[in-house]
Amino acid sequence: MNNPSEKIKQLASFYGLPNRGIRPAELLFAIHTYYAIFMKLLASEIVSFYHKIPSPLEKLIRAPTAQKFRQQMEELEAGSIFRQLNITNFLEGDLFSWYLPVWSDHIEQLIRAMVVRLDEYNLGDKPTIPDHTLLFLTCATEGEGLFYAALLNSIP
Repeated sequence: MNNPSEKIKQLASFYGLPNRGIRPAELLFAIHTYYAIFMKLLASEIVSFYHKIPSPLEKLIRAPTAQKFRQQMEELEAGSIFRQLNITNFLEGDLFSWYLPVWSDHIEQLIRAMVVRLDEYNLGDKPTIPDHTLLFLTCATEGEGLFYAALLNSIP
């Protein structure tokens, strides 16, 4: 799978990567890692909102040091908020937490940027879909609407 298809080349271009030296498996793994982290952050934000408990996103935003930020990410990846709510086996054996053992300043910067972007959709008192969302969806719940809004607006 070292010969990238046209779709893989388009995907790489979409993410601002050069067309030379594309390694499809690594590209797809990196993109899936991004979405896995995003979904964990989003899911934890939604459950914390509806159960009125401290938000992992707020803890990450307020993490004063790189060490504290990493510790908060480790807690998220360990599923601590979900265990607290008796949601079991939610994040066990997750392949996409590989970044924790190889943590670096660059990884921290990338995840902090994601956290800041997701925080722009702070639930406050009532979840809403941002005005600049151009896609209209019929959602069964406000939580579902928030999920789609955050997902659609996180795509570069």
